[in-house]
Formats: sequence, structure tokens, C-alpha cells
Amino acid sequence: AASCSVRVVRNHKQAKEGETRVYLALDDSPFSDHVVERIGSRPWKDGTHIKCATAIPTLVEYMNEAQDTHEIQALETFRNKQIADAEIHLKQVCELLKTKLPQANVSYEILQGDPRDVVVEGAKQFKSDLIVSGCKGKGWVDRMLIGSVSEAIAERSECSVEVIKR
Repeated sequence: AASCSVRVVRNHKQAKEGETRVYLALDDSPFSDHVVERIGSRPWKDGTHIKCATAIPTLVEYMNEAQDTHEIQALETFRNKQIADAEIHLKQVCELLKTKLPQANVSYEILQGDPRDVVVEGAKQFKSDLIVSGCKGKGWVDRMLIGSVSEAIAERSECSVEVIKR
């Protein structure tokens, strides 16, 4: 609910000593573009590892609202397009970060599932020191009814988390 960016710092070192591993949780929103701009403008040390990740819900998660086979096929087509679009977006983000941060090792992955769960698990598998995400600035009603992805990540993660706001 803060009106500014927030960093939750945890004393939990997962990466090897002397190595920094940053996990960027992105989507296709302007908020994510802002996160990339902010991360790309920071002075990261040589050898920093940055992994950009996007979570796409599984077909099963979408199917809760589907009524018939036609709807399920349409959802599958929609989901496949989301995955293809996410890959294009993540490749562009990686190229941008590689240009701005030539000293960093930048990669990406597409996660499948609820971002509240798979981002935390992906960051853990990556041995992240820091998860960075954007915040869409939902009102309290939306946060209560739908939930905030960035809030869930901050609560569930074992490593430090930074939530960037505009």
C-alpha cells in the first residue's frame, strides 16, 4: 500500500559468495517496462546474473471459467499466443539489458502457473539474492478481492524483494 518503491531486505544468501543474482518478475505492462528501465540504470557489479521471468497461467487455471470444448480450444489458442508474445517481449528486454549492462549475464524464462507461486519458486531455483517486480498500484478493494502479485511475492520469498512503483 506504500506510495513509493519498497525493498524488503532479508539476510538470506543463496548465490555463491561474491555473486549477485537478480530475478526480474515481469509482465507485458508499462509497469514492467519501468522496472527494466530502473534496473538497467543501476551500477551492477561485473558478473551479476539477471534472469527475466514472466508467468503464464496454465490451461487448467483458465479452464475454471470454460464451459465447453470450443471455449477450451479458444483458451488454448489464447494461452499459446501469450507464451509466444512473452518470449518476444523477454528477448527484447534481455537485449536491452545486455546493451545497458554489458558486465551482466542476462537470461530469461517463461514460467507456467500462478505468478504468486511460480515466481517465488523460480527465484529459489535460480538462487536469487533479490527479486524485483513492478506494482500496478491496485486499490485496496482489488487487493482484497484479487490479491497483489507483488505483495504475495514479498510475503512468500526467502530472499530480498524490491517492488518498484512509478
